[in-house]
Amino acid sequence: MLGILLGIITIILSCGIKGDPKPVIKPEYSLKILGNFVVIEIRKGKLEGKNFLKKGNFYTKKVKNTECFNIIGEGTRERICVKGEPLRKVEVDTYRETDSIVVHLPQDLEYEAYIYRGDLILPPPVASGKGSKVSLPVKGRSYQVRIFLLKEGKAFAYVDVYVPPERVFVPPPSQVTLLKKGKRIYILWIHPWENVRFKVFKNSSLVTPEPSRSRVFSDRIPQEETLYEIVAVDDLGNESPPARVVYKP
Repeated sequence: MLGILLGIITIILSCGIKGDPKPVIKPEYSLKILGNFVVIEIRKGKLEGKNFLKKGNFYTKKVKNTECFNIIGEGTRERICVKGEPLRKVEVDTYRETDSIVVHLPQDLEYEAYIYRGDLILPPPVASGKGSKVSLPVKGRSYQVRIFLLKEGKAFAYVDVYVPPERVFVPPPSQVTLLKKGKRIYILWIHPWENVRFKVFKNSSLVTPEPSRSRVFSDRIPQEETLYEIVAVDDLGNESPPARVVYKP
């Protein structure tokens, strides 16, 4: 009898004692199809797929044809297939306020606006809601925005908007000096900023095709009284008031 009991115990130990199965935890996420883009926000779980751009809890990708991917939870896996849909482009009016660009939509509509860079939208949205106006903040640098127009949560059209950089006061060149040497004149100036370029105008006509970092401009001696203006330009394209000097024969 003892031998039988020992045999039973040996069999149980060799098979192991299984505990309670791990609970299945489904992933938590939201998914949107915005024309040819898919945007996924994963709150719990992880995404298994190729060529997604990840930003925080968001994943985005441009979808041309039907593409599939997995969203994985604890002990569960969801297979999802999506297909991009072409949208029509809408032209709208915009105007600039002190610190924003205001976009006038055709009517009261649901919308979601994303930064649009390199043919890809970057989540999360910079603006969303419902109305006939969308306000986009002006920042230090310019950026492009794609606004998706929605009906019952589904995108049916889009608007592309360029947001210019904020206006920055650029000081004008100073200590402008005009020197005459031989058959040429030389105009010299200084500026308090290092990363700045300059445009030169002669009697209101631009004579420098591209802004230059040089702080010296040379010209043939004019035959008559001539006005020269030097304008400083920063890397964002903001221009200074002109500094002026007049050549008199």
